[in-house]
Amino acid sequence: MDKDLLKLIDDEELLTYLEQIYVINLQRNQKILNQSCEIAQILSEKNIKPVFLKGAASLLEIDYKDVGMHFLSDIDFCIFKDALQDAEKLLISA
Repeated sequence: MDKDLLKLIDDEELLTYLEQIYVINLQRNQKILNQSCEIAQILSEKNIKPVFLKGAASLLEIDYKDVGMHFLSDIDFCIFKDALQDAEKLLISA
């Protein structure tokens, strides 16, 4: 978390609230990172290479100073259309 900005807030209750949100976000983003790696590993079994998009791509590329700084709620990726059925079967079975 960018501690420099927090120094400008003079409200302990607000700071505590923001810290709680940050911790929840950090934990969720760490799960998203792990799940993204799992997806890539599962799909690689059939030589399917996903291209991660948006927030997941930013996390995987380490675009942020801290994993908890960006709010994410899902994993967006694309694959070639001809690999869709195999990918679906692999991910559902996982």
